[in-house]
Amino acid sequence: MKTLLLTAKFIAIKEKTKHIELEHLQAAIECLEKIDKKNSNEIEKICHVKKSQNSYFFLVLKYKNSITQEVLDCVKNAPVHPFSPDVFNIVETLTARNSTNDLNAFSHAFKVFSPLENSEEASARSTSRRREQLSKFERLKSNLSNDVFGQETAIEALVDGLVQSDWQEAGNKPKGIFLFLGSPATGKTFLAERFSYHLGQDYKFKLFDMTQYTNSNEAFGLVGAKKSYDDSEPGRLTQFVSDHPKSIIVLDEFEKAHSQVLLSLLQLFSTGYLTDEHTQKTIDFRNVIVILTSNLGTSFYNNESFLSQLDAHPHQVKKTLISHLSKETKIERDRKIKAIPGELLSRLSQGSIVFFKKLPFDQLSNIASAQVQKDITLFSQQYDLSFSTILPEVNQLLLLHFAPTFDIRDIKASISHLIIDPVTDFLRNNPTCPAEGITVQLDSNAHDFLTTNTEIKHPKQLSLKHQTLHFDVNCQESKGQLTLTISNPILTHIAFSEDMEVTGGLTVDFPSITFSDIAGHSYIKSRLSEAANLLKQTSEIEAHGVAIPSGMLLYGPPGTGKTMLAKAFANEANLPFIACVGTDLLSEAFITSVFKRARKYAPSILFIDEIDALPSRGSMGPRADALINRLLTEIDGFSTSGDEVFIIGATNLRDKLDPALIRSGRLDLHLEVPSPDRMAREWLLTKQIEHPLYDDDLDVSELLTPTTGLTGADLSKIHREAVLTAMRNKVEKITLCILIEEINILKYGAKTSNSSDQQYLREVAIHEAGHAVISKILMPNRKIDCVSIISREQTLGMVSYAAGQKLKQNKEYWESLTCVALAGRAAQVKESGDNGIDTGASSDLTQASHYAWVAITEFGMHSSLYNLNIRYLEQKTNTPLFSKKIEDALHQWIITATEKTDKLVEEHWQKITLVANALIEDETINDAKLSLLLT
Repeated sequence: MKTLLLTAKFIAIKEKTKHIELEHLQAAIECLEKIDKKNSNEIEKICHVKKSQNSYFFLVLKYKNSITQEVLDCVKNAPVHPFSPDVFNIVETLTARNSTNDLNAFSHAFKVFSPLENSEEASARSTSRRREQLSKFERLKSNLSNDVFGQETAIEALVDGLVQSDWQEAGNKPKGIFLFLGSPATGKTFLAERFSYHLGQDYKFKLFDMTQYTNSNEAFGLVGAKKSYDDSEPGRLTQFVSDHPKSIIVLDEFEKAHSQVLLSLLQLFSTGYLTDEHTQKTIDFRNVIVILTSNLGTSFYNNESFLSQLDAHPHQVKKTLISHLSKETKIERDRKIKAIPGELLSRLSQGSIVFFKKLPFDQLSNIASAQVQKDITLFSQQYDLSFSTILPEVNQLLLLHFAPTFDIRDIKASISHLIIDPVTDFLRNNPTCPAEGITVQLDSNAHDFLTTNTEIKHPKQLSLKHQTLHFDVNCQESKGQLTLTISNPILTHIAFSEDMEVTGGLTVDFPSITFSDIAGHSYIKSRLSEAANLLKQTSEIEAHGVAIPSGMLLYGPPGTGKTMLAKAFANEANLPFIACVGTDLLSEAFITSVFKRARKYAPSILFIDEIDALPSRGSMGPRADALINRLLTEIDGFSTSGDEVFIIGATNLRDKLDPALIRSGRLDLHLEVPSPDRMAREWLLTKQIEHPLYDDDLDVSELLTPTTGLTGADLSKIHREAVLTAMRNKVEKITLCILIEEINILKYGAKTSNSSDQQYLREVAIHEAGHAVISKILMPNRKIDCVSIISREQTLGMVSYAAGQKLKQNKEYWESLTCVALAGRAAQVKESGDNGIDTGASSDLTQASHYAWVAITEFGMHSSLYNLNIRYLEQKTNTPLFSKKIEDALHQWIITATEKTDKLVEEHWQKITLVANALIEDETINDAKLSLLLT
């Protein structure tokens, strides 16, 4: 009889009906013929069963082969299932015929439905019970809110899921499946523990640390190992639920378990049962509440847009989270795999997702205050010492000691020690102390610190800047009272390993450099200051319906201070500075990593130096295109997600950047950072010559012209090399001559030994004099720094022009440049005839040819190719154009320039020889002496 009723109950459960119907009992009779023929015949007569054309026929076919003793054992422990009126009458008849106590007790366990009971009264009682249950759930919510601070949304989701599982049919799954998601130390495990506590003795609590199941074989620890294995035993999970069918199971940090361990639990979430491999018993989990906790999705939890949607559209957020979790990965056996197997995530998504927010500072303060009060009460009872009331400002200072992480576990475990440890230390050293009470106070410095320090008023800033608070605590006794005084509070920076990557080039910093520390660049600094102020007023700007810029591009020659300006900008905006270089972005994984870090610290500044390392799309193939597309996607993600991350790119080669990167809406603020102007160089040089090794009479103004066009990095190198040279040569003072030589070394290379051949020196002098004199004749506005015949690494002699000059680049300008380039050889030929045609003019000919080529092919300055930019056309058509005409034009341009140069050299030969003689005598002459010689 027991087997018959259990079989009928099994069929009713599988068919998901509210009652055990007559057809279920009839089908059970047929299914049980092989088990108990005698009893089934007797019951068949009572049920008036005919073995053909009955509705139960298909049920028999469906379940006859599924009935086993193990299945019936599971059904026995399943929730009660009421009889229909027909079945109730049959059971009454059978019970009357067989009045054994065990059968009566067993049938009563089915919560027998009486057809004689007034249906309206039954319905009213059922409604009353349900409403009373809802009241219990509300009390549960209230109790949890009193225990777990700041997680109202999570508590509401948990209770809602519990209510849903109460009124819904159990089906083939656990009573409740809850996925607790959130950053570490937000109270996930603590809520699970308090949830179990408030449910009372009905539910037993068991937590499994899934980080202990990282090996594929460790599934045995949960579900048992077959008896054929050595030292096998039942599974800890299955055994616990077998002993406690109503329980709360917490799988803590479940995603860290091996994927095979997770898949071993798939049956549990799919059917509500789990087989113990050791006992081969199928354990019923349908009265179990399963809670899984996870830290996956951390990048989402720092996304302001996501957090704002959490309350407004929770169901949409659930879909977003599930989609994100499906993309999370982990490493197993050196392979990247899904962090949660897809089939398991599909089951979990049918449960309730409970999201835990990072706690705001006021909620942390509540937790801290409650913990301090709890601990000092316990301490007072044990040591017969009463603490006076702990003031809020004391609790605030104690809590700031746990910045920047504000880990709740650490706070609860350690905050009271900050004031109790000094007391116990004092009592150990003073065992006869008569004190009966303890007062905690702040000294005047600590009070001032709390009232004047702006950063502690915004604790998020401490997290962003990785700062924590340290202070001293002093204990003294007076008149039977211990006084704890907190003093000397100071903020210190904590360097986290993740922010000082040895590889990968990613660092997080809070620069101390300011705009006032950077010489020159007044316009750039003013623009950057304006942008920094915008980042401080994001709320006000967005209130006017205007979006703040996404980023800017700093471009200019190397060494002009772009990185320094970016750091000063971060300092001005008071934001964390995350820096990397463009070559690091040649990995999609690194791009994802750096933008994830930027979101973590938002609002922040992301600085990408040498951003031109990323190739433009279409230039390096599909893999390179994928990189720039990834970068663009991440940048666009900031503008749509609400994350306040400002991106600064720096480059020496603006033209190499992909146009999409610097269009409007991305890095759309473009600021050129040129070489330092005269005022900036004067400021830098003045700072440098304050070094004690410099000659007191050194005049900075004499260095301004020679250093035109040099960058700040160049000036720093000149200063360093001058000091090292003085130390190496044991020179007491660095003079102007030493500095000028270092400048020339930087520009043209170090000196090489000059030939003692006077004829050779005269040829070089004539050559350089030809350049200088013809330059003065044709281009009088082009200022010459100096003319030299000193042999250097990069040249035998030189005419050095002042950098940064802006001259009108008309046709005459390019023709004059060509003539000046040819003037050196022309002067040598005038001096020595055909012997003057040597290899020393090689670089001059290259320059002359270049000037002719640019004038003709780019600027359309030749009559035969007038107004044509041939270089552009060839790039567009990828075809050589006008080759013959270009050759003819180039030849004509050089012939004309040569004839003109020869004529000028002839006319001004006396001046050329005069300058050459001066060069032979002095080796180097400056512009002033050159002008004097030519007057």
